[in-house]
Amino acid sequence: MKTYTVGGEYKLKLTSKKLKSGKCQVKFYASVQKTKKMYGYVLADSGETLRHVVEKILKRLDTIKN
Repeated sequence: MKTYTVGGEYKLKLTSKKLKSGKCQVKFYASVQKTKKMYGYVLADSGETLRHVVEKILKRLDTIKN
């Protein structure tokens, strides 16, 4: 399991594990404005870059926020 922390408008903490299917399950914890905390999961192909996975998560968080 790998853990990454990403800053910006959202503070993200990511953990991932490889599934039998070959995809990666990425669990994210997001903090927004010091008061709102959320978490969720994203499936990623094993060849996807970390940047692409973070972009997917940010789109999802923007959808939830609005």
